Amino acid sequence: MTAKQHTLGDSQEAVRRTIEVNSEFDVAFLAMNALATVVACYGLFENSPAVVIGAMIIAMLLGPISGVGLGLVAKNNNLLREAVLTMAGGIAVVYGVAFIIGVIPILISID
Repeated sequence: MTAKQHTLGDSQEAVRRTIEVNSEFDVAFLAMNALATVVACYGLFENSPAVVIGAMIIAMLLGPISGVGLGLVAKNNNLLREAVLTMAGGIAVVYGVAFIIGVIPILISID
């Protein structure tokens, strides 16, 4: 194996490991998605597309989506299962936070 092939193999392994780490269901994932949901809800309240787009940038859903893709391509059932469960948990958190913000009357004016 040449040095270039060895470096390419190392970089591929690093990318795989990064995708695996980003597909994990952890506190940072929950917190960032919950905060992104709050930002998106207030952006919708204010009818501000820029704020909603900003919330999409904050959200951390790309990690699990990449994990699903890699799990399917690499036939890695463990990664696929973890990424799908992480995505489902993230979606549940987003819907839950949005529901709470939508149902509870907001006492402080956002104007």
